[in-house]
Amino acid sequence: MGTRNPAELDYSGEALPAQNDALRELDELLDRAAEARLELARAKRAVEEAEKQRKWIEETLLPDHVKSMGLVEGTTIAGRHFKLDEKVYASLPVEDRDRLDRGCAWLEEHGHGGVIKSKLTASLGKGETELAEQAAGTLRALGVDADLRKEVNHQTLSKLVRELLAQGRDVPRELLGVYDKAVVRVRTK
Repeated sequence: MGTRNPAELDYSGEALPAQNDALRELDELLDRAAEARLELARAKRAVEEAEKQRKWIEETLLPDHVKSMGLVEGTTIAGRHFKLDEKVYASLPVEDRDRLDRGCAWLEEHGHGGVIKSKLTASLGKGETELAEQAAGTLRALGVDADLRKEVNHQTLSKLVRELLAQGRDVPRELLGVYDKAVVRVRTK
């Protein structure tokens, strides 16, 4: 069936039987699409809830229970080997520009500037593709509003902080968003 001008379709009750069948099928497809969207929304909520539950069990209940037993490592009745580890994590929030800048300054002052990513963004108008292709260093000279931001990947920062702490070095925990988290590792025999 080819595409037709909407003015050619008769939506009244007196439409041709073929048009009525096509319109009924269209309604059914629209209903199915709406139901699929609802089902997808329900599934997304279920996944989010399951992720919260998993996180709560793995990051709170398991470590607390193992600690309450006075254990660090062992084997369960079902034969699952477990080990309680304390992991160190760190992050610099990009939304707190002041803390991010101070954290990056500390990293640079202590020889760890290599973990800092620089992100340069520029706002350009439509049709300014040629301008966008020019070197980033000339953007401000051209009068383009450019914004230079620094970022530090949380996994990279966490690894660096763990290494520094293992070396006995002092780390500004609050500034770098350092926190310890108990993790129970489980291995089935």
